[in-house]
Amino acid sequence: MRPARLVASLLWPLVMCACTSPGGGDEGSSTDGSGIGDRRVRTPAQVITNTSDPKYAVRNFQGIPSIQRAGGRTWAAWYGDSVRGAEGPGNFVVVASSDDSGRNWAERFYLAYENTANRAFDPQLWEAPDGALWVLYTASGSDLTFDGIFGAFIAVIDDPASDAVIVSRSIRLADGVPGKPVQLRSGQILLPIDYWRNPAPRDPGKAGRNIFEIDPNTLKAEHIGTIPDSPDVTFFDETSIAECADGSLFGLVRTREGLHETRSMDAGRTWTNATKFMHFVTPDSRAQVRSTRNGELVLAFNNAPFRFNLSVSISSDCANTWGSPSLIDSRSVTSYPQIEFLEGNELAVIYDRNRSSDREILIGFVDKTDVANNSARPTISVISDQ
Repeated sequence: MRPARLVASLLWPLVMCACTSPGGGDEGSSTDGSGIGDRRVRTPAQVITNTSDPKYAVRNFQGIPSIQRAGGRTWAAWYGDSVRGAEGPGNFVVVASSDDSGRNWAERFYLAYENTANRAFDPQLWEAPDGALWVLYTASGSDLTFDGIFGAFIAVIDDPASDAVIVSRSIRLADGVPGKPVQLRSGQILLPIDYWRNPAPRDPGKAGRNIFEIDPNTLKAEHIGTIPDSPDVTFFDETSIAECADGSLFGLVRTREGLHETRSMDAGRTWTNATKFMHFVTPDSRAQVRSTRNGELVLAFNNAPFRFNLSVSISSDCANTWGSPSLIDSRSVTSYPQIEFLEGNELAVIYDRNRSSDREILIGFVDKTDVANNSARPTISVISDQ
């Protein structure tokens, strides 16, 4: 394993933000008749630019990463804490970038709430059609780890190639926890936003594995469908969807008994009942599926009943069959992988390990052709171990 080479103390040029959100206050009044609006976090997290501030730069908990290429850079985001050493109020999002395809990293800014009864967590990165970098994340308030409402927020970086990063817009999209967006060949942008049913939702009518269509210009989120529940085993859904070569959609959701799979034939409006993913043994943990330009599916997951044997597999027939998994990291307590496609056939897999002890955000590099041939020899390095 290569040593960590994260430049954590670099102060990048000022990050500016024109942040807006409906509701006005930190936890605004109800405007939708649900009676719970006063408990929603309605304002975006602040953009913190001082990457030397120990309040954010020195952490005793971190994990749940995301990765995305945008503006000629490789971007990563995860969330952490510097006080409680665990998930909970006061958590904040870390955003870092690399100018050499993920070999060296610098933290760029943080997304945090001044009111530490709130938390920002579960970031997702995505490159929009206009080249902007979308930083999606979840907010929870009321001094609760999970407030039963949640808020899916988005911060837009119009020019991720610039050293003077400007967050031009930052708004609340909907109730729930956002996944990673997917742009279909039709041009539609779909975003899974899970309104978790565990703990008990404060607005049960909205609870579920909801699919939204996002207008990239207005950032308006329109609810278009919901993936059916998995009775008795629903937990933190953490939905991941991808488009197959035939235009159908394949989705994975987390349950207490491992991954469940589902499909849509009408661009996400209706979905089959979620059934247990039978191709591999999987734990109660997040996985990710992404599609390549030619319609292959790439799956990053724990190939085990618990969180170890982090692996990658490829399907060329819309998840009907999968190739032999290529092992990325066999160690225990490795989890939450995400995939990005780099130059040529190189795949990057970001993941975490031991969020409160080792606190490692790791990246594994592997050749996609070698994965398909079951001959992959991954190279792993540490992005951060603060």
